[in-house]
Amino acid sequence: MDLIPSLVVDGFAVSAVSYTISYSLAQIFAKKHKYVVDANQELLAIGSANLFSSFFACFPCAAALSRSLVQEKSGGKTQLVSLVSCVLMVVILLVLGPLFYHLPKCILSCVILVALKGMFVQVLELKRVWNVSKIDGMIWLMAFLSIVILDIDYGLILGVVFSILTVVYRSFVPYQGVLANLPDTEIYVDKENFHSAQEILGIKIFCFGGPLYFMNKSIFTEGLKKVIDNDRIAKNNRKEGNIEEDQNNTESLNPIHHLIIDCSSFSYIDLSGVDTLLELTKEMKEKDITVYLAGCTVQVYKMLQKTKFLVKIPQPSVFPTVHDAVKYAQQTLTRDVSINVV
Repeated sequence: MDLIPSLVVDGFAVSAVSYTISYSLAQIFAKKHKYVVDANQELLAIGSANLFSSFFACFPCAAALSRSLVQEKSGGKTQLVSLVSCVLMVVILLVLGPLFYHLPKCILSCVILVALKGMFVQVLELKRVWNVSKIDGMIWLMAFLSIVILDIDYGLILGVVFSILTVVYRSFVPYQGVLANLPDTEIYVDKENFHSAQEILGIKIFCFGGPLYFMNKSIFTEGLKKVIDNDRIAKNNRKEGNIEEDQNNTESLNPIHHLIIDCSSFSYIDLSGVDTLLELTKEMKEKDITVYLAGCTVQVYKMLQKTKFLVKIPQPSVFPTVHDAVKYAQQTLTRDVSINVV
């Protein structure tokens, strides 16, 4: 127990490095041979092996990178291969050792390099990862450079911390957009990506692709208000003759009487997020705009019930899908027009 204070820091570093290498190697083989690896099971296996071996003054054990790859290249399939390998190693050390004495080390290292070729080739994956996602590419570069420049333990820590920061960033600055309807369908897509999609007259459908919580509620509010304000600015410009006549502008410049928030991408919502929706509903009501929520997940709907959100707003205001909300908004508008005519 007296050694624990001087060993605990290095112990955590060794355990993190050994588990990371072992699990990464297992994932590489699992992907190649098409089987599934359980991260918890791997952690229990390595932990149990180290716990048992610690009573016999053994070194910390983990998957051997080069030996595992050489063994896999040789056609090894089961744990029995390790037993055969151990027996061969004992025979070589005790009997055949003198035969390898004059063999150049470069020849032995070539065997390892050939087996590690697959690992080195993964560097070429950086280009594909970078083209797909700049953030994922930055995680790859951060982990790689920090391991090479500093050390494997510090590199892993920095890589994990940077990866967590990117997750926070993605939830803090999620996707925002306006949805439009594909003609003759019940499908609503981002109007910026689908030119054939058409907005519903007088209805704005706002999509927020992430959780709504205390860190990004202001971004949610600003993004939604920006959509409303841009529409009104465009309408004023239209009156002044600054915008050309076309079908798209005619649709987008109609007065907004309903605002539908697509909640299908809300992974969760906290109390401050619910308060934001409640304040937004009241604020839009002052502008003669009715707010509907559509596509709420079970978790989001339960949170709305717990916070009495559904009691504080006019009903119905929550719909299973965006299309249901659109149809109800259109029926409500038609009914109001009929009453005014009468």
